[in-house]
Amino acid sequence: MATATSAGGGSSGGGASGAASGARGERARIAARMAGLRVSSRRGGEVRHARYVDDPVGFVREVLGEELWSKQREIAESVRDHRHVAVRSAHDTGKSFVASRLAAWWLSVHAPGDAFVVTTAPTFAQVRAILWREINRAHRKGGLVGRVNQTEWWIDK
Repeated sequence: MATATSAGGGSSGGGASGAASGARGERARIAARMAGLRVSSRRGGEVRHARYVDDPVGFVREVLGEELWSKQREIAESVRDHRHVAVRSAHDTGKSFVASRLAAWWLSVHAPGDAFVVTTAPTFAQVRAILWREINRAHRKGGLVGRVNQTEWWIDK
């Protein structure tokens, strides 16, 4: 079962890359292997959105019908290309929005059982009220697999 779950507090470190998309995709596959994920695995059946494994921006645009602004696209590409990404930003700039779309992308492009997402914020109330509200919206908009509650996304194998 692929799952996303939540916790309070935290962020990570990294940056964006200007490499060609083939190199980016290879880095994403290497990072996934380093994290113990099998990107091309079909253990749980067909991966409905596997064609977007190297294209989180395309996933948001084509599956969710939404557009990311330039910095959000940079964040999405950085998450695809790097194992750790930190985003320094002010309040109300779309960080939770892009984080929710990236969680949806990650779980949607990998086979059930091959992906895991942990979500954090300074407080659990923020995780539930802000981040998971956005994850629920992405799940509904994209007609994505599984079921989502206030802080969990369950995808059966």
